[in-house]
Amino acid sequence: YFAMSSSSSSSMSALKLKTVSEANPNDAAKKAETVDLGNGSDVVFIQRLIPSEQSWKWFHYLDNHIPWTRPTIRVFGKSFLQPRDTCYVASSGLTELSYSGYQPHAYSWDDYPPLKDILDACCHLIQLLELLQPVMLSS
Repeated sequence: YFAMSSSSSSSMSALKLKTVSEANPNDAAKKAETVDLGNGSDVVFIQRLIPSEQSWKWFHYLDNHIPWTRPTIRVFGKSFLQPRDTCYVASSGLTELSYSGYQPHAYSWDDYPPLKDILDACCHLIQLLELLQPVMLSS
């Protein structure tokens, strides 16, 4: 579990992360907190779900190996630099993504094995919570 702040919005490496605590040794104490975002969308938060050491490994991998991009998108006919870094990773056979005049390159989960590990951990959590809703992630 990390406290996060950003000194600039240029990249993930600009984030200042501080370890708050280790993984919760008592699995029974891991309670899911759900926030209703409206329109059928929820955010589920489980404090200390991933051990600190593993979280840092994944963070450094994401920061150093994922080809983050910040494309120019069009909104109401005007061009803007997208306000966050993104990387589109998808399973084969899905429809190509396109939004605001931008069509990102689709990478495979197999291109980034640790990212697949993160996906598997999230899917396991979703199965545990019996949540079968789509998920969109960005940095």
